[in-house]
Amino acid sequence: TASVLRLNGVPYQPGTTVGLSGLQLAFQRTLTGSPTTEVVIAGHGGRVVRVLRRWSGHPGTAVRTTINSSVQRAADSALGGQPSSAAIVAIQAGTGKVLAAADRKAGGLPVVQPLAGQYQPGQAFTIVSTAALLASGFKVGTHIPCVSTSPPVGGEVFSNDPEPHLGSQPPFTSDFAHACSTAFAGLSMQLTVKSLTAAADGFGLGAHWRLPLASFSGSMPRPAGNAQVAADTIGAGSVRVSPLDMALAAGLVDSGVWYPPMLVTSPPDPGLKPRAPFGSQVVATLRSLMRSTVAHGSGTAANVAKSGLGAVYGQVGSAPLAEGKDHLHEDWFVGYRGKVAFAVLMLTRSGHASAAALAGQFARSLTPGS
Repeated sequence: TASVLRLNGVPYQPGTTVGLSGLQLAFQRTLTGSPTTEVVIAGHGGRVVRVLRRWSGHPGTAVRTTINSSVQRAADSALGGQPSSAAIVAIQAGTGKVLAAADRKAGGLPVVQPLAGQYQPGQAFTIVSTAALLASGFKVGTHIPCVSTSPPVGGEVFSNDPEPHLGSQPPFTSDFAHACSTAFAGLSMQLTVKSLTAAADGFGLGAHWRLPLASFSGSMPRPAGNAQVAADTIGAGSVRVSPLDMALAAGLVDSGVWYPPMLVTSPPDPGLKPRAPFGSQVVATLRSLMRSTVAHGSGTAANVAKSGLGAVYGQVGSAPLAEGKDHLHEDWFVGYRGKVAFAVLMLTRSGHASAAALAGQFARSLTPGS
């Protein structure tokens, strides 16, 4: 079309195959190469009389991605039968390589953007806030009540679905496993703005990575006051993340090191250097807590049978999509199995759809060597 020709320039003619979106558009010149161009004097019948100037072209070269076909098929298969809009992003823990990025749009629901979407993470963000607590010296054996309505924190009251089976004074491990918002709202009083933002930075929120496709690394504006710290602790308030961002967070827990995402290996993506922002004890405790969520807590729907890949680790979360969006809710599962770290985000009107069940379908389809 005329607009595409204007974008790509003179070497392209109507009918030429060009990239219209995604990596094909980003790497158009690399993939197609360049034509040999000559300025000539032509005689009768178009016969070339003399070549005045010649610019030699070169053939196109391949662009190699990090996408793993078996992991991508597992994500596509898991999403195939879903009645809700959803997305799955999987990365390789220990490298940051994007192994799969898949989405499915359901009728009447918005699309979930796996790389560039900006969403509240809900209680899935307690992976980050727990890291902040642990780095501040908090002990997971502490008993913290999980109540339906919290005492005011900075003048704000937070709520959680009733969890009577946890008892009046459950250990923190149970609070985490059941993603108890009121327990974390109370614990936020043990955090400072500095400690919470440092943990968010450690998990890569706001990192200035460079990918050839649009992506979002997350954001958490500096909290103002105790109420904002409490809201951010439970992934509400001003915190925004993408599924890619949370998959990378799970990868940190799996490997102990945060890696920036990589999508293309040839030519290579320039990016940030990997870093290990937390001590080994903090990471080991997060792994134990995330395994408890899947084995005994709110993520049991993802607890697939152990195989050569091992068990599934993760955390769940939920949040409203946005004001005035027909009461749409986001349902999250963020975790890993083997060296595949992933985030699952599902949209639902009822609030009862299970991203954990979708994560279980995806994890069950993974094969050794993924």
